[in-house]
Amino acid sequence: MNIQHAPLSNISLHRELHKVTIASSGIYLPETIVSSDDLLREFDSEAKYGIPINAISDNVGIIEKRVASVDDQPSTLAIRAARQALNEAGCTSIDKLVFCGIMKDQDEPATAHKICHALNLYPRDAYDITDACFGFIRGLQDCVRSIQLGQVESALVLTGEIPSKGGRNFIKQLKDGVDIKTASQLIGFLTAGDAGGAILLRRSGANTVGGFSDFHTEVNSAHWDKCVYHRDSNGDYKGKMMMGHLTAHGRRLGQSLIDRVKSNQGWTPPDHVLSHNTGDGSFECLIASGLAPRERWFKTYKSLGNLMSATFPVNYHLQKQSDAFTSGDRVGCFFNGSGLVFGYFEYVVPKSN
Repeated sequence: MNIQHAPLSNISLHRELHKVTIASSGIYLPETIVSSDDLLREFDSEAKYGIPINAISDNVGIIEKRVASVDDQPSTLAIRAARQALNEAGCTSIDKLVFCGIMKDQDEPATAHKICHALNLYPRDAYDITDACFGFIRGLQDCVRSIQLGQVESALVLTGEIPSKGGRNFIKQLKDGVDIKTASQLIGFLTAGDAGGAILLRRSGANTVGGFSDFHTEVNSAHWDKCVYHRDSNGDYKGKMMMGHLTAHGRRLGQSLIDRVKSNQGWTPPDHVLSHNTGDGSFECLIASGLAPRERWFKTYKSLGNLMSATFPVNYHLQKQSDAFTSGDRVGCFFNGSGLVFGYFEYVVPKSN
């Protein structure tokens, strides 16, 4: 097999920062749609635990979500999204590929390698990176820096989230019977929706106006155990999601981050805001940060649920498809993940002089 890489002469050995822009994007949303009310009816939540059937649809605001096939793997969704992004850009080779999903196809090797093989891509670098729902932003940051420093010229950041795999297991536990406290902590996992997303990054010419700005983060790891899941020795999913705690403490951490960003000299509100979407409560907390007026925030959780690490690529792609962005627009990106971690960066839709 003849594997050809970009010549080493293309890689800058000095530290001049290059501009980085989004060349294309792709998403995959499974065709099957399930309603939140139907999920709670499945284990008779009201009779069994005193939890109303409409607890998620009314209290959280998530009406429905997408569910992948039982046979699908995280890589399956990521590959479908990646093909769309690569085809849009007419791209057949990349320098770097990073998979950022919470779930992996297997413990070893990295899911990124399986994806590279399926896409017939042979990048210089391919690996997995994870940080809960914040994983895709970590991957973006990592790849943007690599391109800025001249280490690579292009990178594909992608994810595939299938929380329905754990959701089926949690529903089984709720059917079999658990205590009320455990039931309330498992309900949160049923708000997550399946999706795949991909963003193709490229080094831009010196005349390009726009691209990525600095990434800012705030972390408070004291809350690491408030949203956690794992698989036990039998392969069953175990975990808890304390949504009220996460919202309350996340609001303080997110506000601290935004206050720091807004204190920068000359800062003005972005034209659009893409943010993490977990439900009405957390979304209202983000809006209350004062980052931008309500009408500039993009909302997808009502029909797609919490897309976890796929939130940014799906939101960006849907907004792009609707022609919401024009050259020169500033897109504020405000995302978080359990741990807790919050991050903010801006992307200026590029234009050439």
